[in-house]
Amino acid sequence: MGVLPASVRPIGPIINHYGHGLGNHSLSLLSSSGTQRLFDGFTDNLAFLIPLGIGLLTLSLLTFLGNAMVVHAIRTERKLHT
Repeated sequence: MGVLPASVRPIGPIINHYGHGLGNHSLSLLSSSGTQRLFDGFTDNLAFLIPLGIGLLTLSLLTFLGNAMVVHAIRTERKLHT
């Protein structure tokens, strides 16, 4: 596996080419300075996490509002009762 830049880190479990997760093991990478650092598969890059959080929050709110509209429509429209 090649060396990833410091700003790029995968999110979630790291899967090897056999389709198995690496479990509790950390992936060891060499940084550009030649020092070894541990890689646990999570990011601390706020420039990535803040838009991701806003996007996920928006998606969950839209899902909640959509479901609320469906429940309201079913309760108010007699034709939708089964």
